[in-house]
Parts: sequence; structure tokens; C-alpha cells
Amino acid sequence: MITNCKLTVLAENKTTQTKYKVEHGLSLLIQADNNSYIFDTGKTNLFQQNALIMNKSLSEIDGVILSHSHYDHTGGLEFLYNKQVYLHSSFFNKKHKKINGKNVFIGIRYIEKHYKNRNNLHFNYIKDNNDLANNIKIISNFKNNDAQDYFYVQKGSDIIKDTFEDELVMTIKTDKGLIIITGCSHNGIIPIIKKCIAEANSHNIYALIGGFHLSKLKESEVKKIAAQIDKFKIQNIGISHCTGDALIKYLSHGNVFNFNTGDIFTINE
Repeated sequence: MITNCKLTVLAENKTTQTKYKVEHGLSLLIQADNNSYIFDTGKTNLFQQNALIMNKSLSEIDGVILSHSHYDHTGGLEFLYNKQVYLHSSFFNKKHKKINGKNVFIGIRYIEKHYKNRNNLHFNYIKDNNDLANNIKIISNFKNNDAQDYFYVQKGSDIIKDTFEDELVMTIKTDKGLIIITGCSHNGIIPIIKKCIAEANSHNIYALIGGFHLSKLKESEVKKIAAQIDKFKIQNIGISHCTGDALIKYLSHGNVFNFNTGDIFTINE
């Protein structure tokens, strides 16, 4: 089991600390025993700017995990060099969002070859699940029961509804329980939690951290999801990015907190 773990928000929509800048996006620094990873890179190189203010070195990280290929989670990739990058095998399919009746491109900025040649990035493609290190995993292939009708993906010459087959989630088994780290939870936070529990063979969730993509839902729907989350008896829930403001009002179990730029969540440190 992982005994020491620290999660630091490098970039996110909000902050309570004026020394940090914010943007619509998400980037986390994950430090687990002797391993360290960047989980998503935000929209720009803001994650690096904030890391400098935090006196955090990103030069020796073991890898970069990209939760999905929307611009607000991948824009900072072009500012990284010589890194191992973990992403789903369908990651480079072009992503769109319907805005005012028009399909607007919202995917990763460049094609795969650009990052390989310019940034010397090595891509590790995930098709199912992958062990990053002992007790650290990438989980994928969720059962999407709620594909949003305004997100689309291009496959060949067709633009179809996006079921987010490229979505990845990170899990860490600690001596206090499982940590689940999400980017946007486009596949639905409940199916994601269930899949992570099944893969870990444990119902003991110490922390659920990240974006849950509930900001566009009616408050009555968020309330129902909160009741479902409560059933998992999660000890700590850190809310970021696209979760919205309603969920925190309705969760009644565990330590629930906003997890914004500059915030830190630690275990045994």
C-alpha cells in the first residue's frame, strides 16, 4: 500500500490564495511515496507558473496522465518535454461541442506527430486498465449511461455523439483506503466510482478528488447524485473544476471541501 501521498492543485478554476493565477481547466500534481505524476495539464502553461510559485519541480515526474482530450485538460501539454504520457488509444479523435447550433472544436490543439517530434513526448496508449506503479492504476472503459447531447467526436468523416471512450481515471491504494482522481467524469461520477471499486476489490474509499461534471445539471438532479455518492461512505471528497456549486450543499457524509488552485490534500505527511 501507498503510505505517503500528496495531491496539489497546480491549476483550476478558482483559488482562495491571491498569489496563484487561475483558468478554466484542471491540473494536479500527484506525489505517492517515491512516484510523482501530473494529472492533466490545464488550458495553458499556468500549471508550470503556479508550480514555480509553490517551489514544486516538475522536471523529475514519472509521467503525465491525460483524463480526456478536451482543451482545458490538455493545453499545457505543449509546454512539457521528454515525458512519458499516458492516454487512451482513442485520445486523438477530434472533439467538438455544439454551441448555438454549431459544432465548435474543443479538442487537443495538435496532432500526435507534433508532440512526438517537437516535444519528444512518448505516448503510452491505454485500452483498458494500466498499472503505473505498485498500487497506482489508470482505469478506463466505463459504462456511459449519460452521454451529453452537446458533446461530439469525429471518427473518420462522421461526427457522432461523444461517449468519452477516451476518459481515464487514476486510483491509488493507500493504507487508509482508495483514492479516486477524476478529470471531468464525463462518463458519470457514479459509474466511475463503481468501476474503481470493482477494480480495487474494495469499498473503502478514502478520497474522491476532481471534477464531476455536474455544473450544467438542475439542482434537483445534483441532489439525487449526492444521495448516491453518500451511499459509498467516502471519507474525503475534494470538489474541483466542472463540479459546480450545488453538490457540496447536499453531500452529508465525510469531509467535503472545495479543492482549488494551490490547495493540498495529504495522507500521512
